[in-house]
Amino acid sequence: LVAKPEAEVWLPDGWWAVTVEDVSDSEQRLPLLQHVLIASGFAARAAGIDPFHISDEALTKTAAHYRLLHLKRMAARTGPGGPGELAWVWPLAAMVLLPLAMRKRKR
Repeated sequence: LVAKPEAEVWLPDGWWAVTVEDVSDSEQRLPLLQHVLIASGFAARAAGIDPFHISDEALTKTAAHYRLLHLKRMAARTGPGGPGELAWVWPLAAMVLLPLAMRKRKR
């Protein structure tokens, strides 16, 4: 990420080009980490962390090796306004053509 901070990610609202920034040394590290752990749902609890009641000292010790990354959205890759607005055509075509190709092989 240091050499090439550009990436592409799938988020709940679509596919995005992003710039990644390491904010692990931010002054807001602990509140941000706590927010990430709360948003992780069951994952924090599965790791033995109670994000609602953990102290700052315990969080600092537990998350000492955690990296905190900020993803800044740069451009949409699909959906309204993105270049892949018709991306649904390829899976549909594959679903229609694959059975036809398989049917010809059986004969």
